[in-house]
Amino acid sequence: MAYDLFISYSRRDYTDESNQVIPGNIITQIKQLLDANGITYWFDEDGIFSGDAFAPEIARNIKSSKIFLFISSEHSNASEWTSNEIATAHTYKKKIIPFKYDDSIYNDSVIMYISRLDYIDYPANPIKALDRLLSSIKDYLNKLAEKEHNERLAEERRRNEEISRKEKAAKLQALKEKITTLETRKLDIEKDILSQEKSLSELRNEKRIIELNIAEIEEEIEALSPRKKADSVSIITNILTF
Repeated sequence: MAYDLFISYSRRDYTDESNQVIPGNIITQIKQLLDANGITYWFDEDGIFSGDAFAPEIARNIKSSKIFLFISSEHSNASEWTSNEIATAHTYKKKIIPFKYDDSIYNDSVIMYISRLDYIDYPANPIKALDRLLSSIKDYLNKLAEKEHNERLAEERRRNEEISRKEKAAKLQALKEKITTLETRKLDIEKDILSQEKSLSELRNEKRIIELNIAEIEEEIEALSPRKKADSVSIITNILTF
């Protein structure tokens, strides 16, 4: 599950030695503020995850949260565990908001991660500090939401462009294949035409040969015709003179 906020704190700022919640403690104040504004959060309320055996659980929840809120106090700065949580948040490139509950100096093991970060000073003005915390959280969540929205739009545009590119490529390929098919058909037709032209040429040659043969025969007939006529006259003359 994803959360808006991961709260890193010292349990000694939340419960007393009898494990009873301290009235008016800062953790409860922040929880109430977040609940009232619909901001989701995760924190080890029962203290059951504070140990190496539960490191993966802590790491997963830090990774799945958008903001890392560090409640800086004398107790939390003395805690190696909270130092590890800050280092993990830095590794996951989370937005880190230091909330100074008192004037304690940061733990040496984490000062390099948060010393330059603008912190919220609770002792100076508690009411203003909580207002500023809420404003900082909302501003970052809004910017993150806008960034995610723009990224979704960009991704959608990229997908649409990719779809369009593929559709154009497919259409271009189909047109090329159609051209190839038409060109093949064109060649077949040209071959048929050549074949038909060859057949017509052969028929014309045959016709010319036949015409020549007819002419030759007619010439022979013509040549034979006068003899037939002479023979006929001779026969008639012989009959008459008999």
